[in-house]
Formats: sequence, structure tokens, C-alpha cells
Amino acid sequence: MRGLWVASVLCVVAACGAERAEQREARRGDEPKTVPITAMRLVSGDKAVVPGDHTKVEIQSSGNARITGTFKLCADATGHVVSATAARSTGWPDYDLKIIRAVSRYAYEPFIADGRAIPVCSNITFIYAQH
Repeated sequence: MRGLWVASVLCVVAACGAERAEQREARRGDEPKTVPITAMRLVSGDKAVVPGDHTKVEIQSSGNARITGTFKLCADATGHVVSATAARSTGWPDYDLKIIRAVSRYAYEPFIADGRAIPVCSNITFIYAQH
């Protein structure tokens, strides 16, 4: 009896594996397309993300007059950002986190390709300069 139970479990696991493979194949067409940020139109979200006061003081003390960081964002077919990560850090972890939080709240017009809205990813660069 024990051997029959093990065989049944293996069949269920194998079926699940086949189903997952089919689901992955069906979703492949929905993989985000990489587009330049200039191809995306921001409809909500604050473009001007500045460091917090404590980070501003640290930046000034470091002698850096200009800070840049590049962040990867991905938006779903409705234009809402579903992920944001640092592609190239500003070098200031608190500022990176503030940018990631702001970008995560962005919304874009849906990106249209071949007559339908599709998910997209892009890189966006933030530049902060003290005067």
C-alpha cells in the first residue's frame, strides 16, 4: 500500500510540474519589454526626489557637489509601477531608498505596442546637485 501512495504523490508532483511549465509558457508573451524612459509618459508621481536633510548634510560634508543614481522600474500593462530597484546606487543608501519609494508610487500611461497595452521596464536616472 505504501508503494502505491508514493507513486500517486509522484504523479501529482509530475502533473503540477507540467502545469507550471504550461503557465510559464503562456506568460512568456507578457514579459516586460525594455523601453527608453522617454517613451513612457508619467501621469502621477513626484519627479523631484531630493535627499532628506540629514543626507543633504552628509553629501555637503563629503564634498560631492553632484550625486547621480540610476534605477530600474517595471510597470504593468495598466501603467502602474510593480517593481523598482537600484541599477546604480547614488552612494547614499537613505537617498536610494527614498527614490525607490517614490518611483514605486509612479503611474504611467499604459504603453501600447501592436495595438495593446503591455508591461514595460526602463531605467531612470536621478541627479541631485547642491548649489
